[in-house]
Amino acid sequence: GEALENGSYHANAGMSYGDLLAPPPSYADSVMYAQPEIQPARDVGANAVGGTTTTVYLDGDDGAGDEETLQIWVSDPKIEADTSAALVGKRVTHYKITTRTTIPSYIHKEVVVWRRFRDFVALDARLSALHRGYFIPPRPEKTVVSSTGDNFIAERAIQLQHYLNRIASHSKLRLGDPLRIFLTHQDLASSLDWFNMTAGRVITTIPSDLPSSPETPQRPPIAVASPGQPRDFGRFFKELRQTVVQSTAVSAVGGVLGLDTPKPKVMEEDAAFLVEKDRVVRMENELSGMSSKATKLLTLQQKFGEAVGEFGLECLKFAKIQEEEGTRLGKYSENGLECMTAANEMRKAGNTSIKVSRVSRAATAQTAQSLEPLHDYLKIMPSVRRSISDRNESLLTLQTMLAEADRLEARIAKLTPDFTKMKKVEDLKLELDATRATGEQAKVDYKIIQDRHREEFARLEKERVAQFHAMLLNYSRVQVANAERSLSLWRGLAEEFGASADEWRTPEPEKSGEADETTL
Repeated sequence: GEALENGSYHANAGMSYGDLLAPPPSYADSVMYAQPEIQPARDVGANAVGGTTTTVYLDGDDGAGDEETLQIWVSDPKIEADTSAALVGKRVTHYKITTRTTIPSYIHKEVVVWRRFRDFVALDARLSALHRGYFIPPRPEKTVVSSTGDNFIAERAIQLQHYLNRIASHSKLRLGDPLRIFLTHQDLASSLDWFNMTAGRVITTIPSDLPSSPETPQRPPIAVASPGQPRDFGRFFKELRQTVVQSTAVSAVGGVLGLDTPKPKVMEEDAAFLVEKDRVVRMENELSGMSSKATKLLTLQQKFGEAVGEFGLECLKFAKIQEEEGTRLGKYSENGLECMTAANEMRKAGNTSIKVSRVSRAATAQTAQSLEPLHDYLKIMPSVRRSISDRNESLLTLQTMLAEADRLEARIAKLTPDFTKMKKVEDLKLELDATRATGEQAKVDYKIIQDRHREEFARLEKERVAQFHAMLLNYSRVQVANAERSLSLWRGLAEEFGASADEWRTPEPEKSGEADETTL
């Protein structure tokens, strides 16, 4: 189209809506407001993808004083040949991770390392194995499409930086060994500490408590797998049997038949946990519905902006036709002047519609950005469910091992008087020792998860309240800026067409106490 001095456009034949909107919107049309960040502080990195990084203050909410800080940048992604792959020619993306910190456990206060995506997957696995009971922030998902496209890599870098910042903002995870080693060790593959963090490799050795003698030699130490290790088949079927025995259906059948079904020695009796678990489930369901409505809102807002823009384009096309008709009739003839005036008015309406469309497009993008905390909260829910599952698993293991120990003790007591069963008794004692050791490990793990859950549910709710407050504030600001800018454009057009400024008298706002409330 042909741009005029006043910023309006003529529409040429064959122009599309996309062609007309190709020029970027002006600052006044598109910048709605300066959105405040939810994070405590932001710095701009020259090479950081997205241009932002997060400063996490460990002992406070601002940068005052001598608080310990942790700054993380993800930048400069580069594609290189994968030297560790058997497939020749495979290429992977490495991301530059820059860390600056004042945390004492970090020997070097500024470190630069390079990581590929599978290193982030390994970090997530170690956090889940060593910090059971905490709500681990979700890492970005793997992709089945090409991972070497420029747009994908740029978006992935932003996601990875957000993931690391979420971990760094957690009061416990940011001080743990997995994050420290990930951020500071140049070669993770050669780090023994990193290797030993893998779930199932760390074991606890518990010596036998029976004295050795010529008749009864001391039994070998018992290796108990760390929490989070996959269960062997024997333990799996024992826990499955315990689940069946404790089921409501079995108890009901036993009651009908007059049978005494054994009750577990340990039950989940933390009323506060049960209430929190139920509340989180209900809140997730409600917020899932809110998320779907937010998506619908953004879709309709985007369609509205497109529709207004398309209407503006049609106005410009019609103005072009009227202008040609006025030229044909003669610019200085009565009919020609009327056509040219009508064309000018139609052009003004079209250009105003285009500007409103641009404002609406900017508002749609910023509305989506303002509602991000809602989706971030929903993304943490799988981690919450996984943590609750870890707790249930530890409790089931403890219940199973206690029941199994009772069964083994009963068998040992029954077989001990029979001297011909001495070998069998010794084998049962070995099994009893292993069962008790596994039960003690499960008891410790269960207690740790209990304590962590008391902290985590309180932390999660506190963060949700603060983030949702900021979310609603930002959302309101976007709507106000969008409405005011659109109102200014439409009001200016109406006044050009002869409307009086007295028509725009703003009524006094109703007080909140006097406003009618709608009951759902």
